[in-house]
Amino acid sequence: MNIKSQILFVEKIFFSLLLITLLKTNVFAQDIRSGEIIVSRIAGNTYQTKINIYQDLSNYVNRTHILLYWGDSPDPDTLQRIDTTIIDSFIGIKAMYSGIHSYPGPGIFVISYQDSFLLTGITNITNLGNEKFCLQDSLRIPINPIFYNSSPYFSNNQAVSVSCCNWSYNSGAVDQDGDSLSYSLAPYTCVSNYSYPNGIFIDSITGTLTMHPTSIGKFAIGIKIEEWKKINNNYILIGSILRPMLLNVDSLWSVNTTELSSLFDIFPNPCINDIFISISGIQNDKQSSVCIYNILGKKIRTMANINKQSNEIIKIDVSDFSSGIYLIEYKNNNKIFSKKFIKQ
Repeated sequence: MNIKSQILFVEKIFFSLLLITLLKTNVFAQDIRSGEIIVSRIAGNTYQTKINIYQDLSNYVNRTHILLYWGDSPDPDTLQRIDTTIIDSFIGIKAMYSGIHSYPGPGIFVISYQDSFLLTGITNITNLGNEKFCLQDSLRIPINPIFYNSSPYFSNNQAVSVSCCNWSYNSGAVDQDGDSLSYSLAPYTCVSNYSYPNGIFIDSITGTLTMHPTSIGKFAIGIKIEEWKKINNNYILIGSILRPMLLNVDSLWSVNTTELSSLFDIFPNPCINDIFISISGIQNDKQSSVCIYNILGKKIRTMANINKQSNEIIKIDVSDFSSGIYLIEYKNNNKIFSKKFIKQ
C-alpha cells in the first residue's frame, strides 16, 4: 500500500469513527428535562395540541418532529416543530410542537407523547436508566356543550435553578375558559421509582411553589392542576393536567444546622396536642407570622401579626390535625425559618 492509499485509508477510518460518534450522540443522548401539554378547543370536536419540551443544552438532540397519540387511534401523528427558544444555560432549549385533530364524537381520549431520553442524574428517581419520559393529558369531550373544555396555558417558562434558601416560583397558569384552578404536588410523570424531594410545598389556591432545599442535586417534581367549572353555585371538576419540572439545587442554606437550631426550634417532636416554637436572638416585628403546611404543600394554619419578644415561646394547638408529617414556617424581618414535625 503506497503513501496515498494509506492516507485515504486513515481518512476513511477517521470519518467512519466520527460518523459513529455523532450517531451515538444523537441516538443515545439523554437530554429531556421536562415538558407540558396544552390542549385548546377550536370548534366542535376539533382541538389543537401544543407540546413544549425542555431540553438540556449540553446533551441537546435536534428533534424536528415528534410522534403524538391523539387517543382515538393506535397510530401516532407526526407533529412538526414550530419554534425553539434558548431559555438559559441549564434548560438550554424549549422546543415547541403543534398539531390539530378532529375527534369522531364525545368520549375520553388520552393524548400522549413518549421519549426514551429522560435526563440522567436525577436525585429522587431511582433506577433511572429504565425510566422513560412521557406527557399525558386526558381530554373529555362532553355530550353537553356547557362542559367543553380547554386546558390551562402557562405565562411563565418552567423554573430550573433553585437558589438558597427560600425559593419560590409561580407558573402563571391561566385557564382558557375562565374556570377556577387548584394546585397540588404529584409524582413526576410516568416514572415508577419516585420519591418527593424534601422541603417542597405548593399553595393549593395560588399555585406558588416554595422549596427549602436540604441537599444538592437535580430534583424531579410534578404539579397537578385541576380545573373547576362553576355551575349553579357548585364547582364541578372538569379536567386536570400534570406539569412535570426538573429543578437544579446548587447551594444550600448558608447558616449551619447548629446555628439555625439555636435561633429557631420546635418541640415536642413528635407532638400530640400542642407544638411550641422557641425563638432566640431574633428581633420580632409586626409582620411576624407562622404557617403550617401538610405533606402535599397545602397551607392549613396561619397565625399572622405575631407580637412576641425574643426568647419567648409560641404555642400552637394541633390537636385537630390528622396524624402525619407537617412543615412549620416562621417568617420574621424578611427571614424565613422552617422545620418539619410529626403529629401523632
